[in-house]
Amino acid sequence: MKKQKNGQAGLIFIIILILVAVLIIIIISSKSKPIRLQETLNQTNQTIITPDSIKIASWNLQIYGDKKSSNNSLVKEYQDIINDYDLIFLQEIRDEDGTAWTKLCDEEIQKNYFCEISQREGRSNSKEQIGVIYKKDLKVITYITLPDPKDVWERSPTLLTLINNNKIIYVYNAHLKPSDVPNELRELYKEMNTNNKVIVLGDLNADCEYYDRDTDNSFDDWTWLINTDTTTNPNTNCSYDRIIISNEIKPYISNPLVVKTPNHLSDHYLIGLEVKT
Repeated sequence: MKKQKNGQAGLIFIIILILVAVLIIIIISSKSKPIRLQETLNQTNQTIITPDSIKIASWNLQIYGDKKSSNNSLVKEYQDIINDYDLIFLQEIRDEDGTAWTKLCDEEIQKNYFCEISQREGRSNSKEQIGVIYKKDLKVITYITLPDPKDVWERSPTLLTLINNNKIIYVYNAHLKPSDVPNELRELYKEMNTNNKVIVLGDLNADCEYYDRDTDNSFDDWTWLINTDTTTNPNTNCSYDRIIISNEIKPYISNPLVVKTPNHLSDHYLIGLEVKT
């Protein structure tokens, strides 16, 4: 009987040792897990090392699909311009099977960049996507297409959220329907939180025959960085492509620009700015 009790005690001791060892492994492994981006927002003692400035751009590529992507020299010209920026939105991608986007975001681009693309949007057969290409050292949290349960937008805007030097920056990109700019822009404004650091940019068609700021108060309390006297389309004198920023991010913005890209690449010029945090 005594030997039996000793055996049971020994077995219990071994089981306890095993449980302790498992607990130690769990504790060590949990400490070694990488910190997720979302978790860093609640850890004031955690500093993320990111660039002091970010060059952000948006460019309507004028129907980028199979035809343009089959021209290797044209694709190379697009890629050379992409390489000038840390984060660039590319609009009017019409690429049903995804091959044109894959060719633009090829292995060479992916050495330094991540590539993401929105869902296909549009009420007609001519559906579009917004692609985004950004440097691998940028801390991008999410890239989403905005929900549109009321079907207000012909093409739903996208939202990219990133964190830089412990500051959260929200970047909206939109290609608004020319014949419905006031309604679509007002709906976009409803999405905004003026207390956040927000950038809105893209081909908003917000000028000339499509839009008059004097008759609409959307984003009136924000700063429009591209004025109506600046041409963003080589075939017109209109500022269809725009950049609008919230007051919270205004101190960090510099060098708004319109780049006169070659006409054979697009009927829109590239627009951009720099964020210094």
